[in-house]
Amino acid sequence: MNRELLDLLNEQINAEIYSSFLYLSMSLYCDDMNYRGFASWLAKQYAEEREHAERILKYLQARGEKPVLPMIEAPHQNWTSLLEIFETVLAHEKKVSSMIRNLMKLAVSHEDYETQNMLRWFIDEQIEEEEQSSYLLEKFKKVMNNEAGVMVLDKECGKRTD
Repeated sequence: MNRELLDLLNEQINAEIYSSFLYLSMSLYCDDMNYRGFASWLAKQYAEEREHAERILKYLQARGEKPVLPMIEAPHQNWTSLLEIFETVLAHEKKVSSMIRNLMKLAVSHEDYETQNMLRWFIDEQIEEEEQSSYLLEKFKKVMNNEAGVMVLDKECGKRTD
């Protein structure tokens, strides 16, 4: 495997683990504020991001490469509002999508078809992540000044099963 691509895949592992901690931080804030549905939705994101990191780790091992686990930066933990959280979720997912696309460009340029195949799953996943995040942010903006509406959305988010 090309060294630059390997380094970026290791950075992506770091980014996915950071993402999981970011979502955990958000979930804890929501739980503290008694928004249990939002906390549950974000906790599911936390678990999903850990799975993404593990997927890349296992892929590298299957290719005979040794994953490198760098120090993880602490996520933001001083949330001030649900709006801040949902805006951050969407911005963060867009950033992750950009990182995945850059990995794909590099895999294509090095004709690494195996990595391209693995990354296609992540590209599809990021389409879903951005769509969900955008939907949730826009829905929240519509109800944010109505506590009853916020509670209904909180309850809806708590029903997430995936």
